[in-house]
Formats: sequence, C-alpha cells, structure tokens
Amino acid sequence: MAAGIGSGLGSVVSSLVLQSGLSYTIVFILQGCALGMLGLGMSLTSSAVLSGMRTSCAPGTIGLSLVDLSRNKMYRWTTLALSTFYFGMAGIPYLWIRVFRHTWNLSEADATYSSLIVGGIGSGFGVTLGPRYLDRVIGGFNSAMNIKRCLEVIRIWSFVVLILSVICITYLFGHLLGLGLFRSVVPLWACFVLLFGFISAGLAPLTVISVHDMPEDSRSFAVGVQMTVRQLFAFTCGPLLPGIVMDMLGNAFHWTPGGAMQLCAGFAFVLLVVMLAIPFLGRALATVEQQIAVSSSSQERQQQQQQQNVR
Repeated sequence: MAAGIGSGLGSVVSSLVLQSGLSYTIVFILQGCALGMLGLGMSLTSSAVLSGMRTSCAPGTIGLSLVDLSRNKMYRWTTLALSTFYFGMAGIPYLWIRVFRHTWNLSEADATYSSLIVGGIGSGFGVTLGPRYLDRVIGGFNSAMNIKRCLEVIRIWSFVVLILSVICITYLFGHLLGLGLFRSVVPLWACFVLLFGFISAGLAPLTVISVHDMPEDSRSFAVGVQMTVRQLFAFTCGPLLPGIVMDMLGNAFHWTPGGAMQLCAGFAFVLLVVMLAIPFLGRALATVEQQIAVSSSSQERQQQQQQQNVR
C-alpha cells in the first residue's frame, strides 16, 4: 500500500511539474525536502508512539536507536556501499538523455528509449541472477563465513563496475575528441548494460547482510533508516551533486553551459562516486573477518576449558 501510494503521488507530481513547463529537478528537490522533514519528525518522536503503542518498547527516542545503528560496523559500511550504488542508479538516468542528445545527436525519443532499454535489461538481469548466484553457489547468508564469501563476490563485482566505469568515461571523452574508435554508441550502451547489471546484482544481498546480525525486532527499523539514507543520498544528491560539479568545472574551464563537455564531466563524476563502494565493501569485509576471528578464538577457549575439565 505504501509503495503504491508513493508511486502514485510521484507520478502525479512529476506530471504536474512537466505540464507546468518547470524543470524536472524540482521533483527531486521536493522529494528531498519531504524526506528531510519526515526524518526530522521521526528523530523527535518517541519510539513507543512509532511502534504502535507497544508496552514492551524501551523508553527513549528514535535518535538513540540511530546511535545504536551507527555503532554497528557491518550495518554502517554496507549502508554506505548501498548508497553509492543507488547514487549511480539515480544519477546516470538523470543525465542520460541530455548526454546522448548532445554527444551523439540522438532525438529525445531515441535517448529516452535507450535509457529505458539499457537500464531495464541491465537491472533486470542483475536483480534476477545476482541473489540467485549467491544462494546457489555460496549457500546464502546463514553463517558468518557465507557472509564473508558473499561480500568477497560483491566486491569483485564492484571491481568489474570500476573497470566498466573507466571504459565508459574513456569512450565518452574519446567520442568528444573525435576519435574514430569511439564513433558508434552501441558498445557504450553494452558497457552500461553490464554496469547496471553488476550494480543491481549486489543490492538485495547487501540489504540482507546489513541487518543479518541484528535482533529481529530491530530489523524493520534498520531497513527503514537505511532506505531513508540511500534515498536522500541517491535520489536527492544524485541529480544535485553532478549539477554542482558541472557548474564548477564549466566556470573553471569556460565550457559552454549545458554543452557536451560539461554533461560528460557530470556523467563521469557519477561513475567515479560509484567506485567508492569498493573501500566501503572492504571495511565491511574486514568487519566480518574480525567477527569470525573472535568467534574462532572463543570456540578454541571453550574447547580448551572442556579438555581441562575432563582431565
């Protein structure tokens, strides 16, 4: 119900904005303001009220629970990695139509269809095959060792995204420089299909991993906070930050406002931000390795103690 109402309101607002002749960025600004106000309201509301008047709920505010979440290293690093992935998933479509209209002189309809097809195919394959691979090959997330293996696989996928991002950036600027090797747009779209696929493949597994070691009664709240963080960072900053970078670089290098070079620079910035997921996943991997080491050490101590009791 919540998803349906939200999607409906979003469609109505975006339609009204476009019919009024206003910039589409207003939709993202309104979303960011609404989420910010809701987040502020939640932080000031008693947890007993938000939990449906449950008497077993510990006294305090949501702000205290947020502090507890921030202290969970696995939750913190996986949330940051997810936010960077969603930043790319929001920033790339935002700039896509204008980039390909100015660089390859595509019509607005062709640029729009290419965005839908490339993003749809890549994301569809990633969401379908990624979690299935981790379940079938690694065995899911039922143990710390399996979580470690899943994070290793997702980190490898992130390195693949890094390589694909470098190829896409090189292809864009190579085309702007008029190099014949980068004339066709089809290889670039193929790279973006793979890029969307490898990003989407890790979204659902990372969400599960982030709350795996939390109490069951805290997982809903943790996922809700995580969704708020990635919505604010991705769907608000995704269109906003590239625009700021484009304006700064345009003023510094005297580029034509809204020109191909400025748009490609914003596109490259989005792809570079996505690469931040690699160090975040590295910290998450180090956290689970530390947990495994502590657990192994505890088991060894228990075995030694049992042996001593037998003697």
